[in-house]
Amino acid sequence: MKKTPCHLIRKPISILSVGRLLVIILLQFVWISNSYAVETPDAPDGYSWKQVEEIKAAFLVPNTWHFSNKQTGNHNTYSISKEQVDDSGSAPTGLTVVVRREGSGKDSNGVIPSEFAAVMLEEIQKSRELERSHVGKQGPFETFRFQYVRDVEGKETFREYNLFIANDTTGTLYLIAFSAPLAEWDSVWKIGEVILQNMIIDDEI
Repeated sequence: MKKTPCHLIRKPISILSVGRLLVIILLQFVWISNSYAVETPDAPDGYSWKQVEEIKAAFLVPNTWHFSNKQTGNHNTYSISKEQVDDSGSAPTGLTVVVRREGSGKDSNGVIPSEFAAVMLEEIQKSRELERSHVGKQGPFETFRFQYVRDVEGKETFREYNLFIANDTTGTLYLIAFSAPLAEWDSVWKIGEVILQNMIIDDEI
């Protein structure tokens, strides 16, 4: 079955209910409730699943790409990159997932994840011209999607697609960005879509 481009899907495309396990495939991610072991479907050719136990998540990683992670306080950062990350933890091409976890549902300033994400988007709009954007609700999550082109002084021009996933019940915010040089975007974005469309996250985290 041909899939609708990820940024156009508005409703779940499939639902599987098995006992207490509920898997809902949405726009760019899947969530799993009441499951302590992440079960994954067969990976597409050229990809492998990477289990991330601390957040009960799983991501597809192209077989020739690299996965890295680091933790700072209550923030976890994961990278799936074409190149090895540099000393600052970044790479020119790939996906970055920053997970902010505030167990009380609000951060130290009393701000819930969706409010934090909305402020971030508002600030970005002040300095970037967005190519596309969409804000909406997907199951238990509030989602913020937007894309823009950015110039890096002395370097190439990049395009960046962002997906913020806010869980106001648990106080968790996923800040997800896929970036690539503009000249390579059309070919590399095909890989980005596969990763984004098959992310698995837990709605109780």
